[in-house]
Amino acid sequence: MEEITLRKAQKLESLPKDIDTLDLIINQFSILKGIEISEVEKLTPNELVEKANELEFLKELPLPKKADKIKVNGRKYKLVDFSKMSLGQMVDIEEYYNEGLVDNAHRILSVLFLPVERKFPYLKETIISYEPDEVRENDMLDCDMETIWGTLLFFYLGEMKYTKGLLDYLEGAVQMKEKEILNQLREKMEKESQ
Repeated sequence: MEEITLRKAQKLESLPKDIDTLDLIINQFSILKGIEISEVEKLTPNELVEKANELEFLKELPLPKKADKIKVNGRKYKLVDFSKMSLGQMVDIEEYYNEGLVDNAHRILSVLFLPVERKFPYLKETIISYEPDEVRENDMLDCDMETIWGTLLFFYLGEMKYTKGLLDYLEGAVQMKEKEILNQLREKMEKESQ
């Protein structure tokens, strides 16, 4: 599979939906190879057909797989422990998500993956506290989509299970509260009738 960065994936996603097949192939190839459209248009029809066949992998989705550590542009990042996320991180993720998942995936990922440092060679790495950071956001744009998409899918599927579990719990809690209220009403009515 061709290595696609989040930056390239966002450009591919921004292509018009009503574009004809030939223009789509030309634009996709231009984005993936980082060459001008005019250079792609210089290809012969046979070469373009070969290039179109090379783009078939775009129809395949990576498997959901969590990446705990990534290295981008020479910098190391580690996935945050979700049980230790700050309220600020959660608010920023929600805000970025509401502004558009695809356009802001790099910002969301910059909240989830924080820089690591090692103060001394024999100590284990520690995650640096969260602060919004443009350098980290740009690094996430350069991360490969297989890692990014796999991690996003992993957490999306986990979130779906968590949400279902939470809804089941809340429904049970509501039923328990309803029973409690009914019992209190019965007791009150019995006391009043005596």
